[in-house]
Amino acid sequence: MAKKFRGAAHEANEKLIAASWPMFETLVSNDEAGLDLILKNLQDNGILNCDCGWQITNGSRQAGTRTISCPQCNAVIWFTANTLFERVRNIKAWLGAISLMNLGAHLTSTKLAMLGDIGQATAHHIVNVIRFVIERERQDSSDIDTAEVPAPLFAALACKRSLISLPYKHPSVEAEELQGDKSNSQSVVHMEYFADAADAADA
Repeated sequence: MAKKFRGAAHEANEKLIAASWPMFETLVSNDEAGLDLILKNLQDNGILNCDCGWQITNGSRQAGTRTISCPQCNAVIWFTANTLFERVRNIKAWLGAISLMNLGAHLTSTKLAMLGDIGQATAHHIVNVIRFVIERERQDSSDIDTAEVPAPLFAALACKRSLISLPYKHPSVEAEELQGDKSNSQSVVHMEYFADAADAADA
């Protein structure tokens, strides 16, 4: 059953990637288109600022560059500086990996290397860095957003017994009996279970 589930999950993941990657490529066909998208995203979100204090909300870059001029002071700004994309190559592969992971796809370095037409080592580095950033952000947000919840609220779940557990007994009781007299305790467990089942059937 577990193997079938893993097979179904793998198949669903492959279908998600197969359907999503062509859509991504219509938006980012190459590294240059990727840089244009990054610049636009920074401008749209109001996080591209010059040292003079001017917020750059529009403007374009010259092909092959990662710079834009400040309309206020004419300073040259490297818009990928202090971002995940600072000095990295294969921008399309980076954005593609982020896009697929954002959709919930499980992306391996082998799959990314094939999709992005890049080396295995490069793909491995990209996937690892993105996962590290996601985990770091998750931990940072959990420190802020999490709240303590009283343990008794989970008592119903924590104390829920299985079909072969002793009724109305803490799991430790069964564990102690199994350690003390394994064969005898197993008989007690099954006898009490079947007795309960018979009573329920009669009722």
